[in-house]
Amino acid sequence: FYPNRYAVRDDDVDRVRAAATARALERWRVVDAWLEADGPYLLGARSSLADLHLAMWAAYGLGGGPGREARRAILDACPRVAHLVELCAARPKSGKFLTALLDLPAVTVGR
Repeated sequence: FYPNRYAVRDDDVDRVRAAATARALERWRVVDAWLEADGPYLLGARSSLADLHLAMWAAYGLGGGPGREARRAILDACPRVAHLVELCAARPKSGKFLTALLDLPAVTVGR
């Protein structure tokens, strides 16, 4: 995102970024609560393409891609979302795609 587009002054860019990050994490915590109640996958016990899509966005993070500071913000704030990413990354085919796409380190499920 481009916080400078929403700030009146240059001094406000960091505050806009912080507010947007906080709001985004609020929404991710809703997903995390859903997974806590009904997970480990979005549809319960079965994985689906929706899980891979969610895992991709969660692992991509809030920082705009690999190497950015906020990349792990979602995974650090939402442990059940992080577990879903691990589950998706451990799958034989989609896991290879996910880890290659996002340059994720090798994962082990159930840490």
